Amino acid sequence: ECGGLMYLMEELVDFKEGIFPMVGVFSGTVKMAAKLHSLGYVEIETVKNNILSHKGERNRGHVFHWSYLAAIPKDICFAYRMRNSKQELLLDGLIRGNVLASYVHLHFASNVNFAKKFIESCREYKLSRRE
Repeated sequence: ECGGLMYLMEELVDFKEGIFPMVGVFSGTVKMAAKLHSLGYVEIETVKNNILSHKGERNRGHVFHWSYLAAIPKDICFAYRMRNSKQELLLDGLIRGNVLASYVHLHFASNVNFAKKFIESCREYKLSRRE
């Protein structure tokens, strides 16, 4: 969620335009904005199966961030279609293998299947490591 997404990008550009290398799991840059970029409650619909949910499942959460993604490849894989408080539809949740990084802070009580799917994904991963 949020900070983890920032950490997993290739680089971060701070408020003073300083550029810092990050982990690079996902291609692209995260840039700090001069003002709050996003704040409020959101609803998400899963558009691609991932470690937390199956396509078509819905959940709620919130966003609060000063950053935004830039220079991401056109073929990057998104997990969610997100509707914000302004009723805008946005894509969120970057997927690569068994990694999911997102701006949205999910409210797992909105859909307990997300927690169940996470446990299932962890079990599957553990079993795959035994082979």
